[in-house]
Amino acid sequence: MGRIRKIVAGAQTGVSRAALDFAVQHRFPYSGYVPQGGRTDDFPHPPGLLAVYGDLREHLSVEDRPSIEANIRCSDATAILGVRRGHPGLDVDFALAVLQKQRRPQFRCETGSTAAAIQGERLRVTEFLDTFNSDIALNVIGPNERNSPGIYNFAHEWLSLMVVGLLA
Repeated sequence: MGRIRKIVAGAQTGVSRAALDFAVQHRFPYSGYVPQGGRTDDFPHPPGLLAVYGDLREHLSVEDRPSIEANIRCSDATAILGVRRGHPGLDVDFALAVLQKQRRPQFRCETGSTAAAIQGERLRVTEFLDTFNSDIALNVIGPNERNSPGIYNFAHEWLSLMVVGLLA
């Protein structure tokens, strides 16, 4: 069974930031590309979020899409949390096209998950990781907090419930 050896994420508020905070909280390796200058909604000026999360890397582009693509490329699989195709705030169609083009595995979880569905969700995550022969770098993406209020808390809780026992 594969396990998660590293979390890969961008740094926008919401799902990506929850993934980074989860990794830091659990003293777990993380990495990821962010737009040039470490720019995010809440850190618009250099060094931006690079000053807070030292293991992130600055992309040459100031746009979000190249960072999204780089994070997909440098990971083994992507977990898409709290989104549906065409969800506002994250160009999910773009990310899905990149995943398909690069033939990268993906795992999707919509925001409708409830406490009653936790066991089934955990089984899905475990089965997904079982498809890998070795430990993986898991890219975690989803909408930002500005477009989906509460998504940070959902993503952090999801990671805590689903991933803690699956870290390498």
